[in-house]
Amino acid sequence: MRIEVAQERRLLREMNWKKTGRHIDWVGDPMPEERDGQLVWLPAREGGWLEACVNLDHQRNGDGYDSRVSPAFALFRGDDLVPAAQTRTVVDAESRTTLTFLLPEGWSPATRFAELDDGAFLVDDPSRRFDRPTGWIVAGDLGIRRNRVAGMRVAVAGPVDHDIRRMDILAFLNFLAPEFDRVMPALPARLLIVSAGDPFWKGALSGPDSMYLHADRPLVSGNGTSTLVHELVHVFMGVTGGPDDDWLAEGLAEFYAIELMFRAGGMTEARRKNAWKDLERWGEDVKSLRGRASTGPVTARAAVFLRSLDSALREQGDATLDDVTAGLARRGEPLTLEGLVEVCTELAGEAACERLDSRLLQRRED
Repeated sequence: MRIEVAQERRLLREMNWKKTGRHIDWVGDPMPEERDGQLVWLPAREGGWLEACVNLDHQRNGDGYDSRVSPAFALFRGDDLVPAAQTRTVVDAESRTTLTFLLPEGWSPATRFAELDDGAFLVDDPSRRFDRPTGWIVAGDLGIRRNRVAGMRVAVAGPVDHDIRRMDILAFLNFLAPEFDRVMPALPARLLIVSAGDPFWKGALSGPDSMYLHADRPLVSGNGTSTLVHELVHVFMGVTGGPDDDWLAEGLAEFYAIELMFRAGGMTEARRKNAWKDLERWGEDVKSLRGRASTGPVTARAAVFLRSLDSALREQGDATLDDVTAGLARRGEPLTLEGLVEVCTELAGEAACERLDSRLLQRRED
């Protein structure tokens, strides 16, 4: 991993990273310094460069890989390749960042970023001074299918010799995109879905404007929920759950994994009822939703709870959980119970949000 900085005067004064075991053998011009567990770099007036070796191989809970570089292809998150950094700059300084790959012959990359004429990718994050590449990236001998869906430039990419249902995924997105568009404040300009088979982890993971889906995962599970829809809710909301409120992020994703399928005509009313009954049974022993991480039963119980909140909102007035979800997404902040109460009350009033005064929302001990 190499970072190059070019500037006509000292706009960028300092960059520093928390040292991790993933990045080793740092070198640069000028050389970085280690201070109290931080790596500090003071670029020269005209800029400079940094390099590090990065170990991108990682197994999830000792199971399949969720990041790996192999002789045939590489699949990983940009967040892991380029570490988050704190920067010190001249006031109002702006940057322009591009990402370039040096790859084996026959390899090509796929990212969530726009490709420029020279083959580099334009990395632009208006919320940050240090524009670093985040989200999923795959490189190798790739099969890629592209389409414009609800205004998004969508790409489904993965190794050519893996059994990836690229056209199925695009068809599924075309089918569901109008329903996502009705709920989310804005869909991203670009969406990348990366996929691979074994030895990768048999699940799905979201990232900024991108997601990973194992090639063997069904688009719709036997219980009527959809891993693909669940993760796309995370992608399109663009926010995660707060320290005690992962249940809210996961519960919303699971709620819409059923409801959007039903609204689009992808399941009958009878199938929808059975899906909700399955979630009710799965989460029936859960006593509290709040805590550090949402387990499967907690997520099921959270989705059922949010469904009851949706029913209460519809009975009391014109607001629905869709309105609350859009309001939470617009905030651009981690999802919290406090935020849920505020948005719900703003939209529907205290009486309609009484369901939020529940023992389920007392913090549990992890």
